[in-house]
Amino acid sequence: MMKNKAIELFCRGQYKEALEIFKCQINEGVEDADVFCHYAILLEREGNFGEAINFYNKTLELNPRLVPALANLGNQLKNSGYLSTSAKKLQEACDLDPNNSLILSNYANVLTCMGRHKESSEYYKKSLEIMPGNFTALSNWLLSLNYTETFASNEILKFHQLYSAAMGEIHQQLPGYSHTKLRIGYVSGDFKRHSVAYFIEGILHFHDRSKFDVYCYSDVIKPDVITKKIQNMDLTYRNIKPLSDEEIHQLILDDEIDILIDLGAHTGKRLKVFGYRSAPVQISYLGYCNTTGLKNMDLRIVDSITDQTESPATEKLIRLERPFLAFCPPEDSNGLVDSPCLKNGYITFGSFNNLPKLTDEVFRLWIRILKQTPNSRLLLKTRAFIDEEIKTTILNRFNSRGVSEERITLLGYQSTLDNHLLNYHKIDIALDPFPYNGTTTTCEALHMGVPVICLEGKSHASRVSASILEYSGLKFLLAENKNEYVKKAVQLAENFESLNNLHHKVRPLFHNSQVCDSQHLTGCLEDIYLKYAKRPAEASLF
Repeated sequence: MMKNKAIELFCRGQYKEALEIFKCQINEGVEDADVFCHYAILLEREGNFGEAINFYNKTLELNPRLVPALANLGNQLKNSGYLSTSAKKLQEACDLDPNNSLILSNYANVLTCMGRHKESSEYYKKSLEIMPGNFTALSNWLLSLNYTETFASNEILKFHQLYSAAMGEIHQQLPGYSHTKLRIGYVSGDFKRHSVAYFIEGILHFHDRSKFDVYCYSDVIKPDVITKKIQNMDLTYRNIKPLSDEEIHQLILDDEIDILIDLGAHTGKRLKVFGYRSAPVQISYLGYCNTTGLKNMDLRIVDSITDQTESPATEKLIRLERPFLAFCPPEDSNGLVDSPCLKNGYITFGSFNNLPKLTDEVFRLWIRILKQTPNSRLLLKTRAFIDEEIKTTILNRFNSRGVSEERITLLGYQSTLDNHLLNYHKIDIALDPFPYNGTTTTCEALHMGVPVICLEGKSHASRVSASILEYSGLKFLLAENKNEYVKKAVQLAENFESLNNLHHKVRPLFHNSQVCDSQHLTGCLEDIYLKYAKRPAEASLF
């Protein structure tokens, strides 16, 4: 039977051959749940996510209890922003297969995306009880801990150390190499149109090629124009997507990388490569707001504002006396405009941060601001707002607390960066979430001339915006406590002319600050790399 042959090819990893057979069967009018489901999985592998969703739905019409179709459809709906439907499908899959660690963790993921952190934590724990080696679930759980203030910093450290314990990490050193130029390697799944690219592109460009050989180990699923731009730089680009962690480890050893820098940590999928000790010196930087928990991660680069005290961490913290990141303003044609309050006659507050950052406490403060600012509006934008059920839930949170939904605008996904950025022209004052601040959203707002009110916290995640504002010369927008956060927002909204003047000052201040100086930051990073690089027979510096 052709179906059996195709499934056999699928199980052997001969995906292209299997895809062709399944496609032929479908074209011939075959109506079979197994055929549809396998075909959908292969469409996912090809990056054809819309058609994959279509065939998962067809699968479930024929067999509503087929767990792989329910689970995979749930994942794809989550990635597309349809969180409420995703949660329902994954809940069904969990009910049918309650001991499947992967499905439990995927359900936890969508609950996190919905901001249901307490529930998601319980499902992550269930997943890990069944499969302690589910490293993706563990990393996602650790990431979710940064969205709330449920645990103290020393507890957070202990949770992160579970990753090291689960993989049986052995703390070890590698001897240094004897290279004329230092070989530095960056590992990331975000060498594409992504927040991380805003901050790494300038560094890759400005590295001094007379002193450094630059390698990019790219775990990108779907390359794009940013990927192409990076590939065309003077560096060695390695596509590690098809490789196992063990194969990547060996590749890096073969490349004799002196310093390996992870740009994702628990937001990525290749942290085990660092647990294996793939380079003499290993550094966590940029993409994750906390410790990795790994014994073999030597350094973590932060700055003196994001990490004022010796936060509990497995790495040695290197505090720059400048912002630890540098934003590369997008090449757009969007000029500065007047604050929209001059035309509207009322203030529009806004936040374009992801839904998990919008906790109950954040909403409580924003509602206080709206109540103290007559006729004001609030514009929120995130991918999840393409989901009507999610939108209704959010609007109900405002209605139930005395703010009419007519004052709230919810925007979903924008197809282009230009369209996304133009939405900043609709807001007068941006409101930063806490305890997990915006980073890209804070920088985008300032780039578009919009002042951002931020709350200064104690953790790295809650101090990134403090660093951005202070180094941009905009510290007056930074609040030390929640009452001051409300007060600053309300006071800024009182004088339309002053606010408009600020709109025209914010971008020049931001662009001319260290927060947008990639060249200077690259020099600072290179000084760190040179200082901590190991040479043969050299004693450990850590």
